[in-house]
Amino acid sequence: VSFQLYGSGSVGRAYIPHTTSTMEWFGEEWDVSKDAYASNVSFDYTEVDKCRNYSADDHTLPNRAFWKSTFAVLNVTAARDFAVDVLHAKPRKVNPYPWPPKPGCIAVQWLKLPHQNDSLAFQFHFVQDFVYDTVLYGLPEFLRYQREFLKSTKGCINGFMLNNLILRTASLDPIVKRLNALAARYFVFEIAAGKYALLFSFPGNEGITLQIQSSHLSYVAPKPLRICS
Repeated sequence: VSFQLYGSGSVGRAYIPHTTSTMEWFGEEWDVSKDAYASNVSFDYTEVDKCRNYSADDHTLPNRAFWKSTFAVLNVTAARDFAVDVLHAKPRKVNPYPWPPKPGCIAVQWLKLPHQNDSLAFQFHFVQDFVYDTVLYGLPEFLRYQREFLKSTKGCINGFMLNNLILRTASLDPIVKRLNALAARYFVFEIAAGKYALLFSFPGNEGITLQIQSSHLSYVAPKPLRICS
């Protein structure tokens, strides 16, 4: 597995084999020249954040293992606005990337989900890269496929929607109401006795699918979830 190391050795990334996902680790600086294990690892030191202003970065990170999820999007503004409207996420005050976006730079929006302790709030990072507009990665074609699927199919999901991020909340009702107000497609189903899940994709960025679970649901009735044949 090729390991991408940057940020003075404090940040590492690696592809998860046979998936479209990567895992990122953040920790103390790793001096690979003094680590015997490093001799068995293939490293890539490509500068991936050439437009990032590290001096404007926010280094106050939650002290826990899983604190953010990063999504590749075609429309970073639409992704941000949908997260704000439906999840009541709040944009982080600090954004070390150029905004409005500059030619040749990735466009990034960082948001925090609601949490009673702001320092523990889970974060969404939306990244729009200019290469996504080409056929190199096939992202535009994939999103068009998912968009047409959601428009034309009712009552069932496809296998791509099983690739979702699971979150939990006190009640699904407020989120369902906001989705209704935006006329956004969603699925509500029971996953266990007295436990419900809400599944939906981001309009315009259908590669993002969330599954939000809760023990409270009263606004709509759950329906059996089916995978389209």
